[in-house]
Amino acid sequence: MRPWGGGSGTGCPTWGTGWQGPGSRSGRGSSRHRWDGQGPGRRRGLLRSSSANGSGSAVSFHRSSGNGTREGAVTREQKPRQRRSDDPREEILERLATAYKAADEATVGRTRIAYATEPGSDPEALLALARERFENQEVGYHILPGWDSLLDTLANHLYSRQARRVAVQSCELFDRLGLVQALAGRVPDLCVLGPGAGLDEIAAADVGITTCEAVIAQTGTLVLNGIERSTLGLSLLGGVHFCVAAVRQLVPDLEGWLSGRPAWFPDEACILVSGPSRTADIEKTVVIGVHGPWKVSLFLVKE
Repeated sequence: MRPWGGGSGTGCPTWGTGWQGPGSRSGRGSSRHRWDGQGPGRRRGLLRSSSANGSGSAVSFHRSSGNGTREGAVTREQKPRQRRSDDPREEILERLATAYKAADEATVGRTRIAYATEPGSDPEALLALARERFENQEVGYHILPGWDSLLDTLANHLYSRQARRVAVQSCELFDRLGLVQALAGRVPDLCVLGPGAGLDEIAAADVGITTCEAVIAQTGTLVLNGIERSTLGLSLLGGVHFCVAAVRQLVPDLEGWLSGRPAWFPDEACILVSGPSRTADIEKTVVIGVHGPWKVSLFLVKE
């Protein structure tokens, strides 16, 4: 039996990474050949050889004949990568800067999202679409005739949930309505969270009450301003999240609101809430309230 790894003239492939068999040229790097699946008796097959030297790398495909010659070689040359800097760190940073610059200079056309249902701008149509989305996403909603009925409605819902500790966002709207004063005698523990509120204080609340910047009718999404730590924490850490908004804050879609949002609204502090927290495992079993509120309710007030 002829041993594997024979030299030229055998027609057999040479295997190995560091060892050079007979017929190989020393000093020119390593030579690798891959067999095409034919046995030792089939001496004509497609071989792939790669060699490395100081000038880069080359990959060639050729067909081996019975006498060890190569037929129809096709070579693909790969030029060595040019280093931009001798310092690896500076080279990586330079490449990143070049890539970001190219991305900034690229012109990307805006694509409008086509929805199955176009809400239009009619207030009643927007409200009807939003209610449908809220029901599908298990968001509780309450349509109130005016601001006068908001305080009693909130107090009744807090009482029905037996909420003992309630955290309220510090904002101009709640100050104008006198929300804290109205709930002070109905809730055992009521606190107003300012910008410097701690996470432990926020997480200890049974119910968190916030406002929102807009309500997206197309997706049933609440848009919150997360520039303040208290608003961000109340929408994520509490077990129940109550949100107060006016019907006039309903907008058709997110794209329209982003294009007309206030100039002071920061791009990096936008919170989108589309229902309670949902977590699914590998078996696609959905669990509510594992990584956030298990209940989200919206109080929409008609003005």
